[in-house]
Amino acid sequence: MNYKHIAALFYLSLNSIIFANNKQYDIYIYDTFKGFTITVEEEEVSIDPINFGVFLLKETLTYKNQIFNDDNLIIQLLSDKKIEPLDTVWIKNTSILDGVVVDVRFLFSDEEEILSNDKKIMALLYRMDIKTLADIDEEKNLVNDALLNSVLRKIWIDKNTGTIIKLSFMYNGISYIINKNEN
Repeated sequence: MNYKHIAALFYLSLNSIIFANNKQYDIYIYDTFKGFTITVEEEEVSIDPINFGVFLLKETLTYKNQIFNDDNLIIQLLSDKKIEPLDTVWIKNTSILDGVVVDVRFLFSDEEEILSNDKKIMALLYRMDIKTLADIDEEKNLVNDALLNSVLRKIWIDKNTGTIIKLSFMYNGISYIINKNEN
């Protein structure tokens, strides 16, 4: 396994982000093993391998000088702001890391009850599709590579609050999960 396996951890692909505060998110491998921690700061994102993740990623990945505005997909996925995905509608010109621009759409899949912080929550499950608008240098940013090349991206949105509770990405045969409310 190499860096690309770990880059899938973005979670994304990825609690609330207030630009002046650092936020950390734990990434689980197969929803069982805590493998990485993502730290988002004012203009920087870092992925630190921990526990089992050290076997997949030998060193911390850090991406500096990022623009985290409201149009950034990473900020949208990690913030506690209400999200109202329009089913099957492509959202044009959404940025990810290093100014890369993509189109994103959400496809409603199911309504299900999930356990979150020891309480049951009704959640809306969506698949998230992403398409690139230009060629991407895969070696330049491994987080982007993992986000763009994930086989299956899913998000669970709290039916009552409209905030994202959980993110899941499948990259190179490994499932990565971020349970946002545990942090």
